[in-house]
Amino acid sequence: MRRGIVWLALAISFLFALQGDVFNVQSITPMGAGRYDVKLRNPRTGYVHSVTLPCGAIIGIAVGDMVKEVRNGRDITLSRAGGTGTGTGGDVFSTNTNGGDSGNRGNDPCGDTFNSGGNVDDSWKRNPSAPCNLPPVLMPPALIANLQQLAGTIFGRYNTGQPIGVARITNLPYPACLVVIQGTQFAGNQSTGPLEDIAAAHGWPDYFRTRVFEALTDQQARGVCPRGSAVILAGHSLGGMEAQLVASDPRLAQMGLWPKSVITFGSPKVTDEISTPTRQPTGTYVTDYRRFTSIGDPIPLSTKGAFAYRPVQQTFVDDRSYQDQQKAIRFYADPQNSGALWMGAVGAHMWYPCIQALRGYDALGTRMVSGLRNSTLRLDVSTWRTYSAQSAPVSWYVGR
Repeated sequence: MRRGIVWLALAISFLFALQGDVFNVQSITPMGAGRYDVKLRNPRTGYVHSVTLPCGAIIGIAVGDMVKEVRNGRDITLSRAGGTGTGTGGDVFSTNTNGGDSGNRGNDPCGDTFNSGGNVDDSWKRNPSAPCNLPPVLMPPALIANLQQLAGTIFGRYNTGQPIGVARITNLPYPACLVVIQGTQFAGNQSTGPLEDIAAAHGWPDYFRTRVFEALTDQQARGVCPRGSAVILAGHSLGGMEAQLVASDPRLAQMGLWPKSVITFGSPKVTDEISTPTRQPTGTYVTDYRRFTSIGDPIPLSTKGAFAYRPVQQTFVDDRSYQDQQKAIRFYADPQNSGALWMGAVGAHMWYPCIQALRGYDALGTRMVSGLRNSTLRLDVSTWRTYSAQSAPVSWYVGR
C-alpha cells in the first residue's frame, strides 16, 4: 500500500514538473485514426516522454521545434516556445483527448475528417457547414517538412486582414524566400474578391498581384529577398492563381528574383508554365509546378465558367478509402447533385490543412520516399512579415 502511494506521489510530482517546461520535438509518428504520437525531450534532464494528439493539434509544429506543454486534466496544450501563448496567437494548439463516440472518434477535426454526423457509412459525404476549422497558424514553423504544414501556413492568412506572408529560407544552396498567399475572401476593403478572381483567371492585371510585389519589394529592401534570390510561391485558390502569375510576371525578373517552385492547392491553371531554365551560380534550374486538389473541390474547374479554362494534371490528395472516393466521384459526377456539389465546395475547398495525405509530400511537393532525402524549408522566422492587400482605387483600373 505504501509503495503504491509512493509511486502515485512520484507520478503526480512528475506531471507537475512538466508544467511550463520547454521541450524539443523529437518525432511525430502517425498512430492511425488521425492521432499522432509526439515525443518530447526535456533538454534540461534529457528525459523523453510521449503525448498523443490529433492532427489538428500539430499543424504548424515540426520535428526540431521547441514547445511548451501544459496539462490540465485530460486537456493538453502545446505552444511553440517564444510564441504568444495566449490561445489566440496562432501558435497555440489545444485538444481534448476524451474518446468521444465511436462513430466520430472524439473531438479530432482531422482524424475522422469526412464523418459528417457520426455515421461511418456516410463518411464520404463532406459536411459543407463544417470546413476544416483549425487554430490559425499566424507564425509559421521554423521547419516546414511537408505540404500539410505548408497548407496550414497559407490558411493562417485567412481572417487576419493580411493575406500575404514572406520569410527567408535558410537551408537551400542559394538565397531564397517563401511567399504564401491566401485565396478568395470577401473582406471589405481587401483585394481578394470576385474582381480579382476574374482577372486572375484570364491572366489580366489585378491589384492583389500588385500587393504581392509590394510585399516582395519591402522584404528585398529589408535584405530578406536580395537580388539573385529564388522565390517559392505557394497559394490556395485565388492565391494559387496569383502564385502562377507572379512567377511569370516580368516584374519578378526586374527585381533580380527567379521562381524556383509554384505550389497550389485547389487552384485552376491560369498561365503557361515557365520552361526556360534559370542559370544561377549554383546550377541551372527549371521552375517546378506542383498542383494539388481533392475530390469534390470544384474550384480548379471553375474557370470553365469564365471561358478561361486551361487543362492541366492535378495531384489528387484525399484521406478517404478507395471505395469512399469512388462514391464521392459518382456523387459529384451526377448532374442531379450539381447543387450539392457547390454547397459542398466550402468543405472540400477549405479542407487542405486537414488532409493528412499531404504529409506524404515534402515541403516542395515531391512524394516522400523512405531512405531518400526529402526537401524541407527551414525558415528564419525572425524575417516573417505579413502584408495587407487593400482594394485598388478606381483610378488604378482606368486604362487597363
